[in-house]
Amino acid sequence: MDTATLLSALLLANACLCAALLVGGARNRLNLSLLVAEPWSLLLLARQVQCLAWGALLLHAMQPAMLAAWPGQLLLVAGAALEMGALWHLQGGTAWRPWSLAAAAGLLLSALLEWWRNPDNLVLHDSTLIMTALFFGAAGVRLCWAPAAHAPSGVRRRVGVLLLLLALLVLVPCLGQPWLDGGNHGGRGAAIAMLFAVYLLSLGSGLGFFLLSRDRQQQDLERQSIIDPLTEAPNRRGFFNALAPWMGLARRPGEATAVILLDLDHFKRVNDTYGHAIGDLVLKSVVDIVKKQLRDSDLVGRFGGAELAIMLPRTALGDAEIVAERVRQAIAAIPIKADRAMLSVTASMGLTTIAAHDSVVTLFRRVDRALAAAKQEGRNLVRIAPEESAA
Repeated sequence: MDTATLLSALLLANACLCAALLVGGARNRLNLSLLVAEPWSLLLLARQVQCLAWGALLLHAMQPAMLAAWPGQLLLVAGAALEMGALWHLQGGTAWRPWSLAAAAGLLLSALLEWWRNPDNLVLHDSTLIMTALFFGAAGVRLCWAPAAHAPSGVRRRVGVLLLLLALLVLVPCLGQPWLDGGNHGGRGAAIAMLFAVYLLSLGSGLGFFLLSRDRQQQDLERQSIIDPLTEAPNRRGFFNALAPWMGLARRPGEATAVILLDLDHFKRVNDTYGHAIGDLVLKSVVDIVKKQLRDSDLVGRFGGAELAIMLPRTALGDAEIVAERVRQAIAAIPIKADRAMLSVTASMGLTTIAAHDSVVTLFRRVDRALAAAKQEGRNLVRIAPEESAA
């Protein structure tokens, strides 16, 4: 296999990855905000730049007089730097642009040094490839040992190990050139070995991107199933998932766990008078107000409409009543700015603690009765479930 064949394979592999990214939904526009939001779009741009780079290097390999090697080298540096940023971005790193700039600076510096040392190098510069492999290796190390933000550790570690192995495949032929080619640093055998290693790195990094992105999408879907998209608080399912272990602990001796059911008073009037957009704003503001009155261990979730549920772990009934009153007063005291109007809302609440014999049905039946009592007695009140109902 000669150099032109391997360059053709690299061009084809990158073109196939670009097509797969387009089919997978990546949008490639000259829009910085889009690239910030979508790592796949950044990866697509990186792969398109690399396609141009391998095409230019292929033309140089076939007809050296037709095109110089340096345009392909510069495009390769830019494409590799963008891919580093996309990999960092996909892992959940917000500062992907400094990472890309650092990769571009390192790759460009190594390329310039190699051009100065050996301007007649056939196609690729070994120092540039070494720097590329080091950056990929650093990304692999981060995947293996950094805290998982957007993907389960198993997937991250498998992709990280893959990148580390592929980085070694590039480093071995680069560092071993004098031995692989009888001391001829720029020999054809070493160039082909490097190209083959880069070919494997290109395919492997593309596979790693797809694995990480698929896993991230799966995690996003799981998150959407338990998070209310409007308030970013747990929905009914998410709240019940968090409540389940505390239901089990209620059967053991120890401090009780309190549950509050909160409903905004006359919330339908807000929607009818100001519109649903203002109603959504009021809901988000109320959730923020409630969160500020709670501890980090407490949880607030949205059950639907204007109904919220609050869980207070290891909180006795008397202390929970104090918290509920504090929440009620905070909601009533803080006006909510909506366009040109300042809205004031109030909330009615029912309160109880989890009994040892409770199921989810009996628990919320009891706290719902307490909420109904608060509404019947004039609203903007906190009422506790009767003791006889809790027994």
